[in-house]
Amino acid sequence: MKFTLPLLFLLFFTSSEITAQCEIVNGNFESWTDYTDSFENELDFELTYPIVFPTNWFSVLRLTEIALSGFIVQYFDQDTLDIPLFEGLSQYSPGANGTESAARISGDTLLLASDLLQIIQCSGRPEKMTGYFKYEGEGQDTLIVSAVLFKGGDMVDSSSAIGYAYFSVVGSPIDISRGVADYTGFSADFKYNSDEIPDTAAIIIISSKDEQNPNDTSYHVVDEIQFEGGIVSTHDVYREAPFILTPNPASEVLTLNLDSGTPLRLQLYDAIGNQVLDRQVSNGSSVPVAHLPVGTYMSRIRTDQEILWQKLVINH
Repeated sequence: MKFTLPLLFLLFFTSSEITAQCEIVNGNFESWTDYTDSFENELDFELTYPIVFPTNWFSVLRLTEIALSGFIVQYFDQDTLDIPLFEGLSQYSPGANGTESAARISGDTLLLASDLLQIIQCSGRPEKMTGYFKYEGEGQDTLIVSAVLFKGGDMVDSSSAIGYAYFSVVGSPIDISRGVADYTGFSADFKYNSDEIPDTAAIIIISSKDEQNPNDTSYHVVDEIQFEGGIVSTHDVYREAPFILTPNPASEVLTLNLDSGTPLRLQLYDAIGNQVLDRQVSNGSSVPVAHLPVGTYMSRIRTDQEILWQKLVINH
């Protein structure tokens, strides 16, 4: 099943705490942060409704709505901007397996959907995503989706991702007429489209309301989201390697000096983070750079065990 993420999530990559070992940060939802002050500064308005959601997670649907639509304009004449921007997200207790906290997520009257998104650096190939969820309510079409996309470079959907996992359920697997379900474990296997080792994982959880019943109060609770099994990289993932590409500065051609028994992947980024080169290389390869503008670049050389970085100067 093809699954697409909004491009806007890339804006928040550098804001999240990241790890190179494919570990979801705060997947147990024990840590929460009040972002009200940050949004007040961005909007230049006082907010009377607090914006609190799990630390290291974001709500792309709300941020996209703020950035791209005019719905908020109608509130500009008020003394305070009293609008429930994130009412579909809240802390819930107790969590699964007796833990203190979990994340309650539901669609609301504004968008009929809420979401949680986290982006992490990830240099492994896990076997599956696991977690717990529970459902409370009566909405027959209340949906929860949890999906992961592994990427290496630019990617927005599962067809172009290195790998992905997808789990969804409507309502609850327990008798929905009861209205209350216990925590239920779930597992979703990863499917891989290539043999590449990813460098980034995007994890998104979405809960949506029944569109025919927008006033329904049903919600889902999620907890203990994590990756399990599979191949992970060595602990020495990122290492400065100043003499692998020569000469430096370069004018026309770079030469790779790294003895490796497997093909290597070379990526080059300009000063503002745009990828300007991406190719398979081997020891002794010559890489033309005469077409690139004069400036400073960062190179990333990926081996089967680690990722090496080198700062480069192009000076024709």
